[in-house]
Amino acid sequence: MMKYTGDSWDFGPSAVGNSGWGADSGASNIQETWSQPGRIAVAKLSKLFGATAVNDFQFSYSANRINISQANPAAAAALNSAIPTFFPGGSASNPPVWINGGGLPTIWSFAPWTNQEDLFAWQDDFSKVVSRHTLKMGVIYSRNAKDQDNFSQKQGVTFGPGGYNGCKNVGDPGCASIAFTNTGYGPSDYLLRNMGFNWGEQNVISKSRAVGRTLRHISTTIGS
Repeated sequence: MMKYTGDSWDFGPSAVGNSGWGADSGASNIQETWSQPGRIAVAKLSKLFGATAVNDFQFSYSANRINISQANPAAAAALNSAIPTFFPGGSASNPPVWINGGGLPTIWSFAPWTNQEDLFAWQDDFSKVVSRHTLKMGVIYSRNAKDQDNFSQKQGVTFGPGGYNGCKNVGDPGCASIAFTNTGYGPSDYLLRNMGFNWGEQNVISKSRAVGRTLRHISTTIGS
């Protein structure tokens, strides 16, 4: 017996202003498309031994993928060109700069991004009827692997601003001489000299890989 099932789920780009996971909430040109295909394949072989015993062997494979792509690569490349990376060798295919602050439209896009998982299982079951009893035993071995991109922020991420001359609040130590800690208009704060803000960046996009193995033995006796 053999069986195969395949399906796929597609989404995006999301509606303007939709802040779905990984989407932006204001910059309508920065969007993503999702594709999540999956498949399952099973092969089973049964063998009778006389009139009292049967052996079943089964192999199964299942997998899924998550592929997130930029819906408008030109817009992401333009943003990265306007805000270049700190580390050299930045690629135009990097995710767009992560913007979270300054009153600017939020951009939380991490495309392109991939995730994959593969699961393999081998199972063997043996059953035998002895008088009024049924003996069952079997073994299952599985090997599972998962591989995905980390959220490495190679494109850079900005937060803030943190306050003029480092003053987050009026009246903080050393801040008594100022009446306001910001201009009230976020984009201007980024341009104002001595205005503090946060910027983080990594020089690589790393991956997470995990491999697991399981071996189990099952033995039962059913009597009547």
